[in-house]
Amino acid sequence: MLLRLVSTLAALLCTTSVIADPALGLTTRYFAGYEQQQLGFTPKFSDCMKEFGGNIGGELQCYSEESERQDRQLNVAYQSALKRLTPERASQLRLSQRAWLSMRFPHCKLEREGTGAHIDSQNEAACLLVSVAFRARYLEALE
Repeated sequence: MLLRLVSTLAALLCTTSVIADPALGLTTRYFAGYEQQQLGFTPKFSDCMKEFGGNIGGELQCYSEESERQDRQLNVAYQSALKRLTPERASQLRLSQRAWLSMRFPHCKLEREGTGAHIDSQNEAACLLVSVAFRARYLEALE
């Protein structure tokens, strides 16, 4: 389990690229090699992106709604992890979570290319979504 977690995180940290998935309308920076099932995206996200693919406002709404769903999953995973970890590891997790929370928005601001175009908003929204989804999966696997 730990080896899988480490290899997943190493791949996450070391492989970023641009992926265009016509079925989902994803044309933003994305973590290479990961399917939406591995990220834990809900079927609602896929359905939403299929419905609004190509419509910037609709896609941003899809990102926002899925981010909210992933954030709820992250909160459940965090509370569950706190309960199953030793007190020392739970304390470390609290520190880790605070650090992660403080860096996710500034980190995703870097995804803006500074063009002022809608792609900047899409890049930032996709970054936030993927960041929350990966953190939720990490917390679910944490032992």
